[in-house]
Amino acid sequence: LFYCFAGVAIIADVFMAGIEKVTSKKMRLFDKKKHRFYTFELWNPTVSNLTLMALGSSAPEILLNVIDIFAKEFFLEGLGPGTIVGSAAFNLQIIIAVCIIAIPTGQIRYIKEMTVYKVTAVASIFAYVWLVIILMLISPNVVEPWEGIITFLFFPILVLGAWAADKGYFGGGGEVKASFNADMTPQEILELEGKLRQKHGENLTHEQLLRLMEALAEKPTSRAAYRIGATRAMFGGKRVKTRPRASLTSKFSFMAAKPKIAPIAVVEDDKPIEVCRFSWSAGHYVVFENAGKVKLQVKRDGDASHRARVWYETKDGTALQGEDYKAARGWIEFLEGDLEKTIDIEIIDDKAYEDNEDFYVDLSNPQLMDDMHLSCTGKFSAHSNNSANVVGSAPAADENTGGTAPEGNSLQVPGNSDAQVASATVTSGGPKRVAGLGQRKQAQVTIVDDDDAGILSFEKSEALYSTPATKDVTYPVTIRRSSGGCGEISVHYRFEGDSAVKGRDFEGQDGVLVLHHGQMEAGFLLTIKAVPRYDVVDVFRIILEDPHGGATLDGSKDGGPDKNIMTVSIEAECGSKDRIDKVKSLLHAKWDKSQVGHANWASQFKSALFVNGGEEEDEDDAEPPSVFDYVSHYFTVPWKLLFAFVPPVDYCGGWVTFVCALLMIGFVTMIIGDMAGLLGCVLCLPVDITAITFVALGTSLPDTFASKTAAEQDPYADASVGNVTGSNCVNVFLGLGLPWMIASLHWSIQGRSEEWNKRYQFADDLDWLGPPGMREQAFVVMAGSLGFSVAVFSGTAVVAIGILALRRKFVGGELGGPAGWKWCSAGTLTLLWLVYIGASAAQSISEAGGLSC
Repeated sequence: LFYCFAGVAIIADVFMAGIEKVTSKKMRLFDKKKHRFYTFELWNPTVSNLTLMALGSSAPEILLNVIDIFAKEFFLEGLGPGTIVGSAAFNLQIIIAVCIIAIPTGQIRYIKEMTVYKVTAVASIFAYVWLVIILMLISPNVVEPWEGIITFLFFPILVLGAWAADKGYFGGGGEVKASFNADMTPQEILELEGKLRQKHGENLTHEQLLRLMEALAEKPTSRAAYRIGATRAMFGGKRVKTRPRASLTSKFSFMAAKPKIAPIAVVEDDKPIEVCRFSWSAGHYVVFENAGKVKLQVKRDGDASHRARVWYETKDGTALQGEDYKAARGWIEFLEGDLEKTIDIEIIDDKAYEDNEDFYVDLSNPQLMDDMHLSCTGKFSAHSNNSANVVGSAPAADENTGGTAPEGNSLQVPGNSDAQVASATVTSGGPKRVAGLGQRKQAQVTIVDDDDAGILSFEKSEALYSTPATKDVTYPVTIRRSSGGCGEISVHYRFEGDSAVKGRDFEGQDGVLVLHHGQMEAGFLLTIKAVPRYDVVDVFRIILEDPHGGATLDGSKDGGPDKNIMTVSIEAECGSKDRIDKVKSLLHAKWDKSQVGHANWASQFKSALFVNGGEEEDEDDAEPPSVFDYVSHYFTVPWKLLFAFVPPVDYCGGWVTFVCALLMIGFVTMIIGDMAGLLGCVLCLPVDITAITFVALGTSLPDTFASKTAAEQDPYADASVGNVTGSNCVNVFLGLGLPWMIASLHWSIQGRSEEWNKRYQFADDLDWLGPPGMREQAFVVMAGSLGFSVAVFSGTAVVAIGILALRRKFVGGELGGPAGWKWCSAGTLTLLWLVYIGASAAQSISEAGGLSC
């Protein structure tokens, strides 16, 4: 059975590769308002995650239900429904527990697209509550046609709702995006630009605005890439290289939501009473390098009738003290009634181009000063109004102090002999009053470089070349640099065929273009091949991407800020020809495309035969295979060779791979169903227990490793947590809705069946269909242990979602956090899964009358 699980995991990832190709489909349309063509991706990311991506990751569970319905002649038998529920429980409780633990202590991952997550989280609970309603309340133990149809229709309703949430129709659409893209409306872009200019000045250039936006987020690694990478790592396949993205987990100060203030603790007896808390007004500040200084605001929440102070200190990140900013530390003093103070950190401006860099300012050692008797010597820096009273702030830490905040009531300002406080004693009676720190006790400061390296773009976004049929022609392609020329920069360019095929219609090698300091344009040569053409225009694209040295791409050009696209059209010099000649030319182009597919087909067999796909032979920096890689690879070689016959993604935009891989998954799933049934017989286990344990765990194991990798490498929790809730509701609406709709419609129009009469005419618990012997024919789904299992899971799912909500409120994110929160959350989720398994197994054994073979 485990060997079959390995096989279905491998072919499921071939299926995911096809889906990745299908969902990357691009279209080119003419914008009448802007009077130009633009290229966009056909599939919305949220829609693709809830449709094809969800189908790819849950294909075994879904197909197990569909195949069972047809194989059992539209009677409900086998492992299908139990596997759906068991897999959902494992996904929601065990996979998320693994992801929580996988984050290093102190780090946090939170869900970025919260509106979409709320839609899928609610739907994931409603889906299983709906099963309880139709199986146990509306029509007990029977699924009527309208119930099956509505269950299936919930699937497109879910997709539509998630798409609307992604577009901002349910609120939350004002969140800052990383760059201009198809999902942002013109109104959203204008609002974002206005906020950035209000915060950083009206004279910001377009390039500076783009930098500020790109400092917030990066494009995430796809769900398919994480899944494929995890499975290949398990079975010694060719590695998928996914690099961790830099985490920018907070917003700009002017975009930040108001921080949540934890309630002030009320205690009794002699326990300390916390009367106020200090925190930064915002968790993230952004400043240009030439601004000279950055202003940071410290706020006090709670009782402001006391004199209090808090220690602040800068700490290096990618920005270094003395090179990028001047280090500072000291006391910030709050007088009675003061609610906010401002401190200044000096920023060092240099002339060299640098990427965005960060440093941090920490708050520590809060103290009340009402009852302190101070004898002071030294210098105090005081500012008027709301500026901070900074006591003994020092430009840098020295070796003797190490830059740590003083403790207790003895004030010795480190590293500064001119600022000292000799003594401080507390003479208050009763419970001790103390000051505390809020959630924002560390501020991140991002320094945006103002030495512009320039904006790169093609000289023209479209080109039309006429080529004689007897002679190759070479044309120059020019890349221009604008809005800056500081430093040496480079950019990658590559060719992407469309109706024109590389090697047949044109020649071009992918490469890197380098522009030296002050160089404002560069280029390379493009050769259009001499190919007999008739009234046909062939198209291909040249793509600029991945600029280095501080350069960016022109977001106003085709492709946007992530890539620039130049569309090249090739037409014949001669006039139009008849329709037959045109069809011949198109067939010839398709034949050439198939040759590319044959080459990739051969590489599939190479990857199937060699450990890690033979990458150590192709790449000098590839890591050598481990012992585990060798063992797992040779263990699964038969599966890999069989699935290498699936056509590569080059054919028909990935749809051929999609269909063939789906058929292969169905074949292996049939074997899994039979093997799991045999295992249950050998272990004397009811079918329900086998489904929610062995089968559910086996089909969900690749998703476990994929989600763990996504949690570790992605700065947000969407790819690990958000996809779990989406998959769980898709499993019900599609995995159960589709086969149950088909089966219920079948029995509603099917003539009287002797087999149905034999099974259900005099069976117990079917009084809803009429008296025994006179019952109407319908699709019977005996609730029994299935309904009980669904009900138990629904309850544990509500608790699990509640745990994530509590973590969001008190920890700041769904994953990671302090060690105590991590282990407590993961342990509780694991306990919920054990409760679900134990209760469901006990109910199943009780209905079966005990364990018996």
